[in-house]
Amino acid sequence: MAQLQLALLGCPVPPQQLIISRVDVMLSGNSNPSLFSHCAMAPMSPAAGTAVTTDPITADSTTTGHATDSFQAPEIPAEHGLWLEITAVSGSPQALTAAVLFH
Repeated sequence: MAQLQLALLGCPVPPQQLIISRVDVMLSGNSNPSLFSHCAMAPMSPAAGTAVTTDPITADSTTTGHATDSFQAPEIPAEHGLWLEITAVSGSPQALTAAVLFH
């Protein structure tokens, strides 16, 4: 399966550094949908990026979602974008909602 990158912050990128405090992911669908992803950041280019999360972000509940508040690299430098890289999907997900909280 090809990886899908979902931009969480679009253009223009923030001109100042941001610090992530939490990422919330909610999935909707049927047939027990689940999704595995990684959060990464890089200058807005086709670069591979730097992992923001230590463990994959797993969304496998259509009622409670998933909150991540532990990061290996919570500082997003100025002029960098943040994205969610979806690495595996099962079931029949219909929608993914992601929210990023900064402090």
